[in-house]
Amino acid sequence: MGTIIVGITTYPVVFTFPILWNGWENDNTGYIVIDGDVKRLVLTNHGSPYFGNISELQEKIKEYEEAATETKKAILLIE
Repeated sequence: MGTIIVGITTYPVVFTFPILWNGWENDNTGYIVIDGDVKRLVLTNHGSPYFGNISELQEKIKEYEEAATETKKAILLIE
């Protein structure tokens, strides 16, 4: 799956997934990397990779759910 550099260290990527930002066109991929014996989350901020945490992903899930709910409401209004 490739590698990603965080700071000055290169980590092997074992999984990539989309990160959706409302109104933002960058930083749209999350990565799971191997750091020794541990899997870690890597996100980017303005293209700069950093180690993220699960709470950031949980917040994104809330945003996705809200966007889906509002989109469903819009569909109901035009049916």
